[in-house]
Amino acid sequence: MIKNKRKLLISAIVLVLMLVLSTAVLAFDPIKLVVNGQELSTDVPTQLINGRTMVPVRWIAEALGAEVQWDGNTRTVMINTKSDNDQFRVKQRIDLLEQAFICSTPEETINLWADGLKTRNGALQFAQFSPELRNTYQQEFEDLNWVTGVSSPWVESYNIIDKILRADGSYEFKIVFKLETSTGWAGIETYKAAASNLGQGGADKWMITKLDKNLIGNIPCEVIADPAALLKEPGYQELSQWFDQNYKTAGMDSFSLGADKFVMISAGEKLTGGYYFEQVSTWEKQAEIEIGAKLYAPNKDAVVTQVVNYPYVLIRIQNDGKQLTFKGIESIIQNQ
Repeated sequence: MIKNKRKLLISAIVLVLMLVLSTAVLAFDPIKLVVNGQELSTDVPTQLINGRTMVPVRWIAEALGAEVQWDGNTRTVMINTKSDNDQFRVKQRIDLLEQAFICSTPEETINLWADGLKTRNGALQFAQFSPELRNTYQQEFEDLNWVTGVSSPWVESYNIIDKILRADGSYEFKIVFKLETSTGWAGIETYKAAASNLGQGGADKWMITKLDKNLIGNIPCEVIADPAALLKEPGYQELSQWFDQNYKTAGMDSFSLGADKFVMISAGEKLTGGYYFEQVSTWEKQAEIEIGAKLYAPNKDAVVTQVVNYPYVLIRIQNDGKQLTFKGIESIIQNQ
């Protein structure tokens, strides 16, 4: 009887040892850590604690292309994905590039902006804008993928024709852009821009704070850059007929169409190329609107096409019933 009890006790002890040893083996059997099919060999083992699998965050994050940083002061683990890092680096690069374009004079910032418009470089234009103006134009530039304007007509050249010092210390400029297509002159676009010194502590940091397109004089005026395209649109048949009847006749004529009034100024027949309208002015004076224009003519040594052409400019203003007065065409000989 005693022998049987000893056998049972020994058997029980052996069974307990087997269970303990097998449990220990299972407990120390390492848990594999595999990320995107690649097994990781970590300096801190993966563990099961209270039914949860605990893995080293640095190894997981870095295997997924993220960057891990430890802030000992706040006892914070910071994980930044690669895309976040790339965006930060791109932003830093753009900020440094924009700092390189900080201008010390108002003329410099206007010229850089105009160069950006001429080359269709929205980023260069944007770099000259004040923070407020950037908020206004950022979405527009992003929608255009930062490539402004159109391939035709393109900006062939530009002139800064006016500079006025305002009471607040800013300067106001008028800039005229000459447009061309593969067939020659295609009109002008004009802008009025204000530049202010936003530098602090005596530093010069001139930026564009206001921008108005096609505003010459004291009323809004749109220069039609591509009349041929406009006249082909539905609803402009009568305007097209009026245009064909008048663009060869020197002087000014107008055509009312709904809320718009179209005004055409023509230089009449010219025996050579090289003529183009550089400026159109529209000034409201009491019950009338004075309209004038400047025509640039080639100098005697200029190389121009020997073909008859009819320089003109077509503008659109509000049809408010006011009488139009033509101030005439001022002819300017281009410099050599």
